[in-house]
Amino acid sequence: MLQRHTRTFIPFALLFIVLFSAAAAVGQQPSTPRVEIYTSKIPFGETYVYRFIAAEGDQVTITARSVDGDFDPRVTLVSEAGQFLAANDDAVIPDPALRGSDARIEGIMLPETGGYIIEISGVQGVGGTVELTIDWLVDQMFTLRRQEAIAYQLRNPISSELSVVEVYPYDRSLYVFDARRGEVYSFYARALSGDIDPQLSVYYEDTELIDANDDHGSTDPSLGPGDARIPNLIIDRDGRYFVEVRGYAGTQGSIGFTVVHVMNGALAYPGTETEIEDSVAPDEFKHYDLDLRVGDFVSITVQARSSLLDPFAALLDADGAVLIDNDNHGYNDADIDFFDARIKNYLIAEPGSYSVMVGSARGGEGSYTLTVNIKRDRRLFNESYTPPPFNGG
Repeated sequence: MLQRHTRTFIPFALLFIVLFSAAAAVGQQPSTPRVEIYTSKIPFGETYVYRFIAAEGDQVTITARSVDGDFDPRVTLVSEAGQFLAANDDAVIPDPALRGSDARIEGIMLPETGGYIIEISGVQGVGGTVELTIDWLVDQMFTLRRQEAIAYQLRNPISSELSVVEVYPYDRSLYVFDARRGEVYSFYARALSGDIDPQLSVYYEDTELIDANDDHGSTDPSLGPGDARIPNLIIDRDGRYFVEVRGYAGTQGSIGFTVVHVMNGALAYPGTETEIEDSVAPDEFKHYDLDLRVGDFVSITVQARSSLLDPFAALLDADGAVLIDNDNHGYNDADIDFFDARIKNYLIAEPGSYSVMVGSARGGEGSYTLTVNIKRDRRLFNESYTPPPFNGG
């Protein structure tokens, strides 16, 4: 239950943020193959670079397929230390999906646990659009990716992948992946060069928009003001998902794109919701106490009911440290205004007392509606619960 109280607090700009981070876990047993697909545009004379982590004995097939007719891709695989492992210009294995000029490294076994780099460039420097496909024939992290949620997963994401993509005016880059209901992913797009203002959109089967973000609207020091993030997206049905990375209003440049596979086995259901009507005076901060459990996903929305209020929201731990905050939400959510605050699916890794803090971002005042949604996985506490099916399915 939410309980409100008011207390003195330091200025919002000076709040310290505790960031949740952890290394990827690695399993031991090979399992079912999986496929990753990336689409990117490579300018003349430049090289597309994709980095990934694998275990010793993993086996992959890497394919670079031209999306436009004039591009002749060459693909190279090296270790993170720069050791050459394999390269191909024209694929020699018959495949009706490939042209003779497409490139493929077939079934290479990776020699050690660590980082690897795929480099794709055009023959004679010619640029074009390429589709990179990684077929994991042996993936020793697969078992961890598919197991049910357990407590350590809440502190240690299953995997994290970083790639750098070049985005041109009114163009886009796509990340495609297959997912199961209950898997949880986070996506980040950071501007690296140019005037790029990154935007992220996630689609189901490339047609149904699931979520989108332009500016993250928080004081997260790892992100620039115009960077985008979609944190802890809970997959609600099996299928293929497409993450679109583009620049706002035709901006262009390099984007660092990160996808984090957070956990599996989350319950994809609406959760329980509490709504409070309240108001805040200039330079006042309202606090609402919460008792949270390990594995809770907490979403917070503060919707202004007064034109003089530009609300912000923050989730604080028992010591008053800010875990996550938001001013202007930056999502495509039509149910709230641009200047309203929204925090989506913050994952609780430690049980205990927390509080929601609400105030005005610019010293305004007025009334607001605070909505707190908590998705609680009762299986973690041996409590029986059957979530409602998605869309009756």
